[in-house]
Amino acid sequence: MNFINKLRVTKPLVTIIGLISIAFLSVIFQGCEKSEFEDDMNYKLEIPDQYNAVGKMHNQGLNYVFNAIKEAHMENMKNSDPNMKSAQILDYKTIVTDATLQFCKETKSLKEKFNVCQAVVVKSHLNLKSKKIGKNDLDGMNSIQKELLNEIFYAMKVKYSKVSLAKIKKDLDKINIKALNQLSEIEAAPIYCATSTAFATYQYWHRNYKKWYFAIHYPEILKEYNDAQLNNLSLKNGELSLKSAPAWYDDIFDTVEGWWNDGSDAVGDWWDENGDDILTADCQGAAAGVIYAIDSGIGEVSLVFGPEGWVLTVVGGGVAGAVYGSALGAAWSF
Repeated sequence: MNFINKLRVTKPLVTIIGLISIAFLSVIFQGCEKSEFEDDMNYKLEIPDQYNAVGKMHNQGLNYVFNAIKEAHMENMKNSDPNMKSAQILDYKTIVTDATLQFCKETKSLKEKFNVCQAVVVKSHLNLKSKKIGKNDLDGMNSIQKELLNEIFYAMKVKYSKVSLAKIKKDLDKINIKALNQLSEIEAAPIYCATSTAFATYQYWHRNYKKWYFAIHYPEILKEYNDAQLNNLSLKNGELSLKSAPAWYDDIFDTVEGWWNDGSDAVGDWWDENGDDILTADCQGAAAGVIYAIDSGIGEVSLVFGPEGWVLTVVGGGVAGAVYGSALGAAWSF
């Protein structure tokens, strides 16, 4: 069958006009955030639509886990010393595990295969013996599958831009064609889920790594900024600035407390150091999730598309594995 058809704000200095401006810009940024995440990402590769859904659900799942981490920090900070650098070190592994499972339970197409998602997350949880996603998770793959997965990793090692996004799509579609021609449909499923995740996660992380950085490293400011503002913040020489706002907008922000001493571009440095590992963990988690779903014996290992068929089983495993690996890769990168 041919599938390739398819604010902190300075208290005495801010005037009423400044406050109105902040509120106005906040509304704008909130609108931009919704549009950027929901409407402005391309999820379409030359694979069956059921597999294309893996990447989109992966991105939705990451936002779900991020909100769970954010809520946990906010709860911890209620009775904490405001002068502390970090309110409390969270048990990220438990938070990510619980949030991933809850996301699967609340997402209609994943809920139908929740037992598969649960089995995948539990096995992924048990296999993590350190703060790195282990490559031994892919021992069940044959040599062609491993080769194609390495090609996926390589395809994402380019600087983010619209031009590079088009190139990545082209490269991933070539990998999918190889999977179609060289592998059985069952063997190709981990590759389809991994390419779908790769295309989606490349777009997601390059737009959202800043909010994850601040949530993990400096949760204290989560009370002051929404997600869109966090993604537009820069941190240089101990000062915050909102890069996309008018120049005068920077003047309303205080210099950050003394515990913030990172100089240079701390956020960009963090992504440069950890970005490749996080993107790799996403794709690796998707492929491993499919293998776990198959090995678990849960669900129907058949090639019948439908509510109880093969695709929903492997998609459930792929999404659960991708979200879990991706979120832990980020949370454990500090």
